[in-house]
Amino acid sequence: MSGRNYAIGVDIGGINIKTGLVEDSGHILYKRVVQARPEEAVKVILQEVMDLVGEIIKFAEEKGIRFRGIGIGAPGLIDSQEGIIRFLTNFPKWKDVPVGELFNKTFNLPIFIENDVRAAALGEHKFGAGRNKEHLICLAIGTGIGSGIIIDGQLLKGSRQFGGEVGHMTVLPDGPPCACGNRGCLEMMASARSVTRRAMEALSRQEETSLLKVYKEKGAITPEDVAQEASQGDLVSRRIYEETGQWLGIGVASLINIFNPEMVIIGGGVANAGELLLEPVRREVQDRAMPVLRDSVSIVLAELREEAGVIGAASMLF
Repeated sequence: MSGRNYAIGVDIGGINIKTGLVEDSGHILYKRVVQARPEEAVKVILQEVMDLVGEIIKFAEEKGIRFRGIGIGAPGLIDSQEGIIRFLTNFPKWKDVPVGELFNKTFNLPIFIENDVRAAALGEHKFGAGRNKEHLICLAIGTGIGSGIIIDGQLLKGSRQFGGEVGHMTVLPDGPPCACGNRGCLEMMASARSVTRRAMEALSRQEETSLLKVYKEKGAITPEDVAQEASQGDLVSRRIYEETGQWLGIGVASLINIFNPEMVIIGGGVANAGELLLEPVRREVQDRAMPVLRDSVSIVLAELREEAGVIGAASMLF
């Protein structure tokens, strides 16, 4: 193993917290996962993360593996230059937490911190769908919409390290209110929440759809349910993903016109619907993006999937 480089990746998600020892080929040698508990105090969660990292370090020491440091990806506003989590999505008690300093004191190792989707974009750039691409945009379509933008092989960060919040670009001025304070944000029109909202609106209108049976059985509807029913021919479910893809395509077309990427990579839970989502996205881009720009870009699914956070966080050390 002496010829390889290694790093520890940490992915702080709203559902799970994942850590792993990652090789510079993108392979995860050892991984530990615990369920996230966003309601807990900051110090409790931090200690839990540090305990997981400690297990990874112990594994590395037992195998005689030396690693470069620790990369941390977290959903929210991350000041990567100062190593401070300013705001952590889905973790209401996190505000201005100096995670870099705390981890460095505990482990005495180089620490890099980045927004989770921007870290995932680095992972896709180095090891996933964006290999050998110098200009790409990575979108994660989940509860919200996060993004990482890579230009000339470098991650776009912005003046305060918060660059790339494309989920909060306005696509419908009088659209649904967003938690950011705006209305009609892209993530209110094309995220998992929007898929669920459209499904419930269809039920409230008493439209004929197999989603009614799903709702009666489960008491709720997820984007996965809608995708499943769409794959089985339910017309309402297909329309919901068509509308979601159209709105996402509007946003993607604008990004293509602005950044002229070689590739747009789409991941996250909603993207598990595959071509059901990508087909209307591509059609919208065909209609709205400038011809010279749209003809030189490919729109593809992310490759790293659920491992993107850990691999991307570790890749900051390579």
